[in-house]
Amino acid sequence: MKKPINFWPYGIVLAFLIFCGFMIGFAVYSTQSKTELVAEDYYDQEIQYQQVIDGKNRMSTLAVTPVLRADAQKVEVVLPEALHAADSGHVRFYRPSNENFDYRAEWAEFETGQLSLAADKFVPGPYQVVLQFYLNGELYFHEERLTID
Repeated sequence: MKKPINFWPYGIVLAFLIFCGFMIGFAVYSTQSKTELVAEDYYDQEIQYQQVIDGKNRMSTLAVTPVLRADAQKVEVVLPEALHAADSGHVRFYRPSNENFDYRAEWAEFETGQLSLAADKFVPGPYQVVLQFYLNGELYFHEERLTID
């Protein structure tokens, strides 16, 4: 009588080889994918975060908060009148998915507390807008999410 063929050992070896191939492929893929940090100096920023908290508290004491608007033609940032006399500052449009799409505008680009930018400077999608202004040596900080279409 002929002994029946048992396929279990071959199946186990095949499953193990498929699993190993998947793990090797995943390892190669994960080492080649690009990872970006929010900021290169994130540790220093974390140590100085108390200044950001104080800046948010100062901004909340103002009667009016900054206004961010985006439409098909332009992106506008309007500061409260109390910040029109700011000493210095900047606005940063941070794109979480790709740092190449970030944009930063300095205080010198503002005209009477308003910044108007052409919408074609931006790739459509979500941005984290960070406003940092110094008035009489004190930081005013505002952060808001803005979606540009």
